[in-house]
Amino acid sequence: GSVETMWYFKKLYPSPFFNRKKRSSATMRVGLAFMSMASTVMGMSRIDVHNSEGSKISNLQYSMFFETEINFGSEGGMYGELVWNRDFEVLGRGTVTTESKYQKKDPSADVKRSEMELLQDFKLSMKDMSRQYIADPPPPVGDDFKPWTTTGKATAAISTVSAPYLTNPHVLAVNTTGNGDGVTNPGYWGMNLPNATTFDVSLFVKSDNVTSLTLQLRCGTKVTASHTFDVNTTWTLQESYITTNNHTSCSDGNLFIYPHQEGVIYLDHVSAFPKDSVNGIFRPDLFKYLSDFKPGF
Repeated sequence: GSVETMWYFKKLYPSPFFNRKKRSSATMRVGLAFMSMASTVMGMSRIDVHNSEGSKISNLQYSMFFETEINFGSEGGMYGELVWNRDFEVLGRGTVTTESKYQKKDPSADVKRSEMELLQDFKLSMKDMSRQYIADPPPPVGDDFKPWTTTGKATAAISTVSAPYLTNPHVLAVNTTGNGDGVTNPGYWGMNLPNATTFDVSLFVKSDNVTSLTLQLRCGTKVTASHTFDVNTTWTLQESYITTNNHTSCSDGNLFIYPHQEGVIYLDHVSAFPKDSVNGIFRPDLFKYLSDFKPGF
């Protein structure tokens, strides 16, 4: 509910932190944290600073930290998934209406209320708004499916007509001619595709008129691994292991999907994971670097 949270606080505290056109989501989170901290300090706490030596800390006590949503520390980093925006939920969410029946008509009146009253009311408001979002979600932004792109004469759009999971309502509808056009994903600044490496590829797919499609891992336009899947009229999880060939290797690869027949296919949860991922989750190369660091905690 970051979108809903931003709306509520934007109404309470007009601030440039909430101008989404000029500030990143990370900056807005910092703004929220700063206001929360400032409110606590000014209203409830006192800080005394003394110029004295504190407790000694061993020079052997060190650790590591990475932020999952800043600089792609997790997705695009430690997390082994190669496909960026694999479930079409990173973008294409639409916008939350500002005239929700669950939202306050005059949030500025809250400035006269106590902090505890504000906090309690905020929690209740978020619950109600979440229920409304699930029951009556905003319309999708049809062309907002970056970094996916279409090839040839194919067209694509975000759709909420049907999805394999109700909690992830956005899917990609792809209309193709059946002549080799489709959609491609570049991963996070290019996919690392070493030669002779096995990947676990999978996707949810359905179509009323397409009966098969091919998924490829490519270096540029050169195919290094591929598999053909059947397509049913109901949502079906298709999965296979594919291995890159011995003669092609690249760090700027891409994933390409093309249907074999003319028509519309619906895609969701498109994934490509290295088979040798640590515990099925982490990139083995980065995990080894961090493990060799031998952090103290």
